[in-house]
Amino acid sequence: MGAYLSNSIDKVIDTCEKFGIAMGETYIMGDSPLVLLTSLQSGFEADPSSSFWHPTPCPIIDNNGLYQPNPSGRIIRVYTQIDTRLMFGDLIARLQANAKK
Repeated sequence: MGAYLSNSIDKVIDTCEKFGIAMGETYIMGDSPLVLLTSLQSGFEADPSSSFWHPTPCPIIDNNGLYQPNPSGRIIRVYTQIDTRLMFGDLIARLQANAKK
């Protein structure tokens, strides 16, 4: 599984370099933070118990594509910290479980 992931990332990097795009030091592997916030939750609480957020009125997007304050907007969660230890721990556990098959 590790070789598959590594080869997949190498292919994306090679493709980007062909178009003059430097990928840099970071590569986002899908929706990992979303999985963390929706699936890896405490059994005692519906909210992600190890990630921090605050309620904020949903901003609007103006004609220039910029966010503008909207005090009457519906309340959304703005996450200020996610539990990356849990997120990567889950990934490692799943890779290890798959390696045993």
